[in-house]
Amino acid sequence: MDHLKPLTTTLAVENPDELDTVWEFFQKHHWIAPGAHHTPVTDAWERCRRQSNPFTWNPPHVASGSTFRSLLNRNRNLLAITQTLIEDTLSLLPNKHCALAVTDETGCTLMMGGTPGLCESLQKLGLQEGAFWSEGQIGSNAISQSIHLSDPVSMYGSEHFNRTLHDYATHAAPVFSLDGRLRG
Repeated sequence: MDHLKPLTTTLAVENPDELDTVWEFFQKHHWIAPGAHHTPVTDAWERCRRQSNPFTWNPPHVASGSTFRSLLNRNRNLLAITQTLIEDTLSLLPNKHCALAVTDETGCTLMMGGTPGLCESLQKLGLQEGAFWSEGQIGSNAISQSIHLSDPVSMYGSEHFNRTLHDYATHAAPVFSLDGRLRG
């Protein structure tokens, strides 16, 4: 089992309240608080700090029209495989407050489904089909981290760079083609 990698990039803190304190310290001083360890999360914060404001929500770029249709067509095999998987998963989680998305290798949302309240909340943020989960635009999140690291990632609350995402947990796992290329 040594070959398995951790499923999370969680900061090494004792309890969740400490995570908020580490995030606030970083936003104020632009460096990691003493006692906190550098992790892929803090590395993402460093990248995001140079690109966006953690206190202002900038909706993601959204592909539409012929651009989005082209992305869907280019990824039709991935979508054919994952559509049933998403539908079946959501049917098994009828009382769970969750949304599932399929993105391409750039983080563009090709398909999304989930509980109506959560999907509506995400849509108000601009996180919808066609939206790019780019950390340069919306801050760190599991999708952008998973693409960056080529590993499964979970991010909770204050691990996200942008405060708007602190109410959410995001989880992502990369999908590779048989020849090892990142596909989604």
